[in-house]
Amino acid sequence: MARILLRLRLRLLVNTLRRGAQAVLALVLGLVFGVGGGALVAAWLGSTSDSALWPDAVVVVLATGFAGWLLLPMLSFSTDDTLDPRKFALFPVRPARLVPGLFLGALVGVGPVATLVATSGVVTGASRLSGSVAAAAVAAVAAVLFVLACVVSSRALLAWASDALTSRRGRDLATVVAALLTIAFVAAGQVLPRLGAELLSAEVLQQTAAVARFSPGGAAGLAAGAAAAGRLGEGLAWSALLAAWIGLMLLVWTVAVARTRTTTPTPSAGSPTGRAGLYPRALAWLPRNRTTAVAVRFLRSLIRDPRVRTQAMSQAFIIVPMLAISIGGLRGGAAPLIATFLVVPFGLMAANQYGLEGPALWQHRLAGEDPRSDILGRDLALGLLGLPLAVIVAVVVAGIFDVWDLLPMALLLALATLLSLLGVSNAASVLAPYPVPEDAGNPFASNSGSPGSGCLQGLLVVVTLVVHGLISVPVVLAATLPDTVGGRTAAAAAAVVYGLGLLVVGTTLAVGRARSRGPELLISVDPRRQ
Repeated sequence: MARILLRLRLRLLVNTLRRGAQAVLALVLGLVFGVGGGALVAAWLGSTSDSALWPDAVVVVLATGFAGWLLLPMLSFSTDDTLDPRKFALFPVRPARLVPGLFLGALVGVGPVATLVATSGVVTGASRLSGSVAAAAVAAVAAVLFVLACVVSSRALLAWASDALTSRRGRDLATVVAALLTIAFVAAGQVLPRLGAELLSAEVLQQTAAVARFSPGGAAGLAAGAAAAGRLGEGLAWSALLAAWIGLMLLVWTVAVARTRTTTPTPSAGSPTGRAGLYPRALAWLPRNRTTAVAVRFLRSLIRDPRVRTQAMSQAFIIVPMLAISIGGLRGGAAPLIATFLVVPFGLMAANQYGLEGPALWQHRLAGEDPRSDILGRDLALGLLGLPLAVIVAVVVAGIFDVWDLLPMALLLALATLLSLLGVSNAASVLAPYPVPEDAGNPFASNSGSPGSGCLQGLLVVVTLVVHGLISVPVVLAATLPDTVGGRTAAAAAAVVYGLGLLVVGTTLAVGRARSRGPELLISVDPRRQ
């Protein structure tokens, strides 16, 4: 049975690559970034010359990797729906026979390959420090067991948490936790470089390893450290403990699969009774037309549709660290310019607006072919979200640093940035659309399409930013060349006109392509047709 499921998994992967060049590019990018990142970790672990700190470093790195395997699938719903045990509910296959096949299938993917490449540095480091082939063999056993432990633990946890993840509250909680982790990541990126050598001291590393050693990843690190020190028996003992953990997780996974196949998902709470209009009270001032109706609908989808929220969070993971690097250079008088950076993620959310519609795009065409109102409606929704946030932050920062004279320029530049980025994103949404699979209450379903499509999405975001940066050079020059505050404010006002022009050009390009290639656009954003 395990062999059949493994062959099925490989066949599904091959069929995925037959969807077209986009699927192949997504997988290639996933392998490049995944294996490339793993190779960097392996090179660092294999080249560390300090034999006293190397065991603690391995423990911390492997424990961090194990935590990532547990958290990321839970928060992003990015695992593979072909491994969903509910698909086998009507087949006469016992969970004890089903789980080994699902386990082997879970090992086929970018994540396990990248993790295995990263842990190869443990083998190299143990061999170099000990000079023994036997030590390298023990470290290799620990590395392989570590990869198996990561995969089986992730699947077991996801299977047990399936009911919680299929509920709206569970998905909302995952979104909030992911947002908090993003903020923590950005804060760490600002704080850690300032701590410098104090954070990388041997004492801090030892204290961190003393806590991380209690995780399965820490056990793998202890096995490799013992092997590097020549204590082969101790290394094998830690490896045996890790193997026991894998057996326990297989048992937990088996019980979870049996429960999942015999129970129905917890239904979401029904909507409150009563009549509610399309326009909420906060937006009652908007005129009643198709553009504003699309805007209100998009704002509601940010709350109710997990695909839209996941799309926003994935872009935040990509763009926020990049913005943090730029924001870190703003001091004193330039601080209000942070408002310019805050609107960037909102502009990027328009880069795949048709992909978020998916097969439902035909309803827009059936209601009357007016892509201009649809595109501008989503742009209006993003503006209603981003501009108030930019205004609040700019006012607060200007008050803190007492630079009220720079406030008009900062707000005008934020508006110009949002307008120009929306224009570029509107064009990108029809030039390079990609499907976003529908969420059917399945925690195993991937919101990023084919394997590696998350890297493809990241590449599209980076390309959009690069194109926007190139065409925004006149805006930057106009805002920085004048010597007086009044001159810079006037230049920022001119930048708003320039950004509005880019919005008109990008929207016109998007509307023309959407009208002339409507059927092709519908096929390109339908996950079932890829």
